[in-house]
Amino acid sequence: MVYFAQLDESSVVKNVVVLDDEHHANAEEFLTNTLKLDGPFVETWVDGGPRKNYASVGFTYDKSRDAFIPKKTRDYMVFNEETCNWDLPEKYPNDGKRYHWSDADVRWVETPENFCPLY
Repeated sequence: MVYFAQLDESSVVKNVVVLDDEHHANAEEFLTNTLKLDGPFVETWVDGGPRKNYASVGFTYDKSRDAFIPKKTRDYMVFNEETCNWDLPEKYPNDGKRYHWSDADVRWVETPENFCPLY
């Protein structure tokens, strides 16, 4: 199987199309002429491949980085140039204790032993 992100005019992924391997060589023609979809199309890989992240609806294709970038979900998140993902502003503490991320405090908070989050 091969995967192609269908982009809108702002390079935002509006659809991901899955094709049989036999259509890989002529994918753009098949997508446009046979499936009657509007492009542009950019190939994506389930493991992220050379474009860092598997394209999903709402991701942006950044041509200069040749990467799919997810939406920024929180204002305080920091862009990671290496992974093309949004990271928390601080790393998980490495002191053997348990922590959970607190959006209210914008930091890792030590998790009490009897803590049971409600989801």
